[in-house]
Amino acid sequence: MYQRDRVSGPEGPFCPHRANLDTAMPGEALAHARYTLYADHAAGHRPAPGRLFRGTAQVELYEHFAGEAVLYCLVGTTRANLTRSIAGERYEAEVMYPTFARRADAIRDHQAARLFRHNAACPPPEIAAPVTNPDAWESPPCDEAEPAPIAVGEPDPTGGTAEPEQGSDETGGAVKKTPSRRTRAPSA
Repeated sequence: MYQRDRVSGPEGPFCPHRANLDTAMPGEALAHARYTLYADHAAGHRPAPGRLFRGTAQVELYEHFAGEAVLYCLVGTTRANLTRSIAGERYEAEVMYPTFARRADAIRDHQAARLFRHNAACPPPEIAAPVTNPDAWESPPCDEAEPAPIAVGEPDPTGGTAEPEQGSDETGGAVKKTPSRRTRAPSA
């Protein structure tokens, strides 16, 4: 949907609008983010402007930015998209945000420095590791059979070892279950 046939990449003769797109696309992306934040802020106390901001944000993303992304050939194969994304995230984590944090510390803006260090550390390593390995995104082979679904009425797969809920009635603390609608006697 958002992919255009390529003769060459954005650097080649196929994309004569690159300079314009380099200017326009960050503005459209920032407008989408800004209007989304405005909508979230207004949602509780001013619903009408909130809806206006949210609708405008969607136009910025799905019409303006997406249309420009097609001209720019921004979306490629999944592997190319992953490779580009991984490189961008690594740059942010290893170069950009640490540099910003050092600059903020140098002028004693410790609040900004903390934010930049936090952004450099996101996502946490246990999430980042599989994301930074494009081979982890390949579909796994179907060697293992899917577990059979448990039908309604079958025994508890935990073997009934779950802790009983605590309650307070004449059964000595056990909670009575109401009968299923299917097993209840019809009311008169």
